[in-house]
Amino acid sequence: MQTPQGYKRLPDGRFEVVSFFDVIFTPSFPYRLRHTVSAFLAGC
Repeated sequence: MQTPQGYKRLPDGRFEVVSFFDVIFTPSFPYRLRHTVSAFLAGC
């Protein structure tokens, strides 16, 4: 479920967030949300 987006790599090798919206709402977001909600409901 690792689909990183919304960042750029700096010359020194660090990563900088360019768009927080893109970081959160990646293509895998619906699957991660479903996984999290179903795990929460199963634990109730």
